[in-house]
Amino acid sequence: MNELHTVKDQHLPKHIRGHYQLQDSTMTLAEGLAEYYRVNPGLDDPKDIENPESALWFRLHDTTHVIFGTHTGDLNEGCNDYYTLFGVELSFMDYLRGYIKTEQSKSITAYYFKWDTLITLWRTIVLTLPMRRLAKAMHKKWPWQPTETMYQTPLKALREEYGIGVAHPYRLLE
Repeated sequence: MNELHTVKDQHLPKHIRGHYQLQDSTMTLAEGLAEYYRVNPGLDDPKDIENPESALWFRLHDTTHVIFGTHTGDLNEGCNDYYTLFGVELSFMDYLRGYIKTEQSKSITAYYFKWDTLITLWRTIVLTLPMRRLAKAMHKKWPWQPTETMYQTPLKALREEYGIGVAHPYRLLE
């Protein structure tokens, strides 16, 4: 866990891909979102998604990754989904319906429904209680659709206002 890798000449712990994942990051939510797309290769940038509903859903989902400090690895996706379900002003059914409506949902779901992901599934289930605790510690729920002003606000300030603790699944499993 103490191994380091370099991102833009700054050392980050191995399990962290970008500066947006640091609890006290001073980058704005918009800057964090831009970095999120840079350090998580293979993602569809919502600007490139033709269907407006799909593009909006993924922009909002990706914004939760940034505010909660998660990346796109399997356990980070699990943490982000739990944080979204427990700590965002959005019902489980609305979240699920929005996801299913996206054009990308079939390929993403097919990727995760393989036998070799059973261990990851188990480890994700084990994260339920720690993620519930993180969400309960929040001062208020994060809005599913943040305002444009929020995108210009530093992550540190937003996390302080909402009581958001960055989620690092490998630390939560220790």
